[in-house]
Amino acid sequence: MSARWTLALALFLALPLALPAGAARLPNEVAWAQGTRWTYHENFHGFPEAWVYVPASFSRVAGRRGLVMHFVGCGQMPYQAAQGAGWPEAAEAFGLVVVIPAAGQPAFPNRDAPNVECFNYGWDGSYGVYRPSRNDPDHAATFATVRALLADQDLAVDPHQVYATGLSAGGAFAVEVACMAPDLFAGFATASAPGIGTAQGTAVMPPPAGFSADSVRQLCQQWASQSGVPDANGLLARQIVAISSDDNGLRAGVGPFDTSMFNDQTVWDGDKFCPHVYQETRADAFARQLGVQPTDRGEPIAEGQGIGCQGGEASRGDGGEVRCRIADQIVRDWTALADFYADPEGRVRLARVEQDTLRHAWPSGPRGAGDVVITPSRDTLRADGYIDPASGEFDRSRMGRAPHGTYGVIYFNQDSFDYPMFLGQLWAEGNPRVVDGGVAPEPEPEPEPVPEPSAATARLDGVRGGPDGCVEVGGQAEGAARVQVVLPGLGSADVVPAGGRFSHRRCDLAPGTYLALAVPFDAEGRAGAATPPAEATVPAGQGAEAVEGNLTDHANAGRVVRLTPWYFDLRDRTCVLDGITWVCQPFTLYRCPGDAEWTEEAPACGGGEAPQVALAHEAAFAVERVEAGQPADLSVAVTNAGPDAASAVYLRVDAAVTSADPRCARVEGTLWCHLGELAAGGAADVPLQVVPATAGELSIRVGLAGAQQPAVTDAVATLTVDPSTIPQEDPEDPRDPQDPQDPQDPQDPQNPQDPQDDPREDPALPPYAPPADEAGDPPADPAGRGGPIPIPKDGCTAAPGAPAGAGGLLLLVVGLVARRRRRG
Repeated sequence: MSARWTLALALFLALPLALPAGAARLPNEVAWAQGTRWTYHENFHGFPEAWVYVPASFSRVAGRRGLVMHFVGCGQMPYQAAQGAGWPEAAEAFGLVVVIPAAGQPAFPNRDAPNVECFNYGWDGSYGVYRPSRNDPDHAATFATVRALLADQDLAVDPHQVYATGLSAGGAFAVEVACMAPDLFAGFATASAPGIGTAQGTAVMPPPAGFSADSVRQLCQQWASQSGVPDANGLLARQIVAISSDDNGLRAGVGPFDTSMFNDQTVWDGDKFCPHVYQETRADAFARQLGVQPTDRGEPIAEGQGIGCQGGEASRGDGGEVRCRIADQIVRDWTALADFYADPEGRVRLARVEQDTLRHAWPSGPRGAGDVVITPSRDTLRADGYIDPASGEFDRSRMGRAPHGTYGVIYFNQDSFDYPMFLGQLWAEGNPRVVDGGVAPEPEPEPEPVPEPSAATARLDGVRGGPDGCVEVGGQAEGAARVQVVLPGLGSADVVPAGGRFSHRRCDLAPGTYLALAVPFDAEGRAGAATPPAEATVPAGQGAEAVEGNLTDHANAGRVVRLTPWYFDLRDRTCVLDGITWVCQPFTLYRCPGDAEWTEEAPACGGGEAPQVALAHEAAFAVERVEAGQPADLSVAVTNAGPDAASAVYLRVDAAVTSADPRCARVEGTLWCHLGELAAGGAADVPLQVVPATAGELSIRVGLAGAQQPAVTDAVATLTVDPSTIPQEDPEDPRDPQDPQDPQDPQDPQNPQDPQDDPREDPALPPYAPPADEAGDPPADPAGRGGPIPIPKDGCTAAPGAPAGAGGLLLLVVGLVARRRRRG
């Protein structure tokens, strides 16, 4: 591989609003799914697309189905994971609905390979660490998807059996959403994933200073605490975790920023894309968080044969490099080893699996009856000239601009243990939220202490726009580890202050007036008070000169005259005295051609006209009346009658209104919905929700504005709120519509004698399962895979209904891999 493309693939793991200029991706393939249980969906609950597998079977735990969110790695297409990640057999065996979405706002961590899309777990566009939030588009879409599928009665998804998985950047993303929403996710599983809290632009390199098991655990707990979920950290401690990787990480080079060995094509036997230390650190961090102890160390769970270098089996961890040409590869035996960690009840809650010859790949296991050939395949890559058939090397001249998804197949390994089946068994036996065919009682949560208000402060002292189409936001922060800069209509960005100052620049903006505000966050993640919004105008007309530099640069060039009042004002605002040296931040000065003086404000130099827009909106409740304490849906329809496109369109609601729309986020008491650009004649719908607390007339005022129409206009929606008919003090039978105090009422949905009960919702009935045929046998498996595999219990001492522990898990996976290999 070339150094440029190798590094591009290495940064496997930015938040542009669209694909970068010139980016390309393979078209989505759907024809292969005919006759399977895979279905393709566009605009899937906030994701642009997703593949969904709904099994014919149900889970053997709680009689419903589980749900798996699988996030692909950089360079993979969701349909490729549906084709060959090995999920169909596991989904049928354990009753798992599998959702594989595409990133809505992907990161592109390497400028030399602009087509490689990644789930954004830690990229900020400048090779720094980006800290995402629940309101980031793909994170918010994940939570919206899970909630929507939980509400689908036909799917019958058990809320206690929801999991997140992923490869590489997708694996890090899975950890993030599981930490941010411990109420939704019962656990997560990673494959060759870097560590949360690190920069994905340097994922092939060793972790930065300060990265440790404690930093990972603290960041996860910080995200959970910010969710607002009661007993969030208690829910984290009741998750289940799996970690998979090659046993050899392969150093990138000899120094922290040296990638010479990584760029060497002769070094390839092992995981070149993610240091092994990330897997060790993750296992340590979550062993502490879950409160589990090691039970079986390094026990084999599967064995087989894979492709590697001569002597590669002796390389372990991040310490060695095994060099050989791909043409000199050999077939050698491998053994997948697993460390199991159990909780005090004996359940396996953490599994750490390593396999030689796995490399940077998702362990799909031998191809099963439900899998198809991943396209493009390796044979296709050879036929199309991407891979040299003789040497096996990639064509360096063709890789840098290959469409996204071209090389997706190389990140699935069928010469491996069966990770999906391993996970299905692990979740079925070890999930502490479900036991013995029912939902485990939740422990009484301890009251969480009321957090002290943050002492972090921020103020804006430089918000300006220019004819170059840029808005610059600057200010001072005290006690802030980061500052969230919000541009209503455009979204938010995190900035790390330097010397107490922070700045953010956003370009490619149409003429208009833009708002900006800033929210400081301290080291514990607590938010301080937001600044009042400030305005910046991008003028119409072109031609102004714009020069960036610090105060010394501008003074040396004659743009600022030294020792004048303006000079001292600039020094006080842009420079900090560090001992005896002034450290100055850059800023931009402007002037029109022919003018002698420079200014901080961008002048309108003439030419061009400001866009003309006509924004309007209506707000309406879905119902006219609702009882107090019950949710009411509120929809807002926004239109632009033109004649030009409107930019930075936003809604503002200063009321206790929520929204699952990923475009909406709350800052203190205000909900901002960032709608971006709205074309002439365009429209947008935004769903909101309110839960009125008291009876009476409720009016919600929704404000609308945009860069070309900055004055906020209001639309008002009114709702009649009736007193609640359900006595809040009745603990016995709150769901009985006839008599809330009569637990024997036959219409009580909790009464097992009620013929109208859905058995999937009635905890007093046996677990729900598909109906048996006339002979009393389970229905035939339409995919021909034989249905769920019985869980071996030989040699176990667990009492009836108790968890089987590590022994059952080991026997299942070893037997399963052997069975699949004999069949294949």
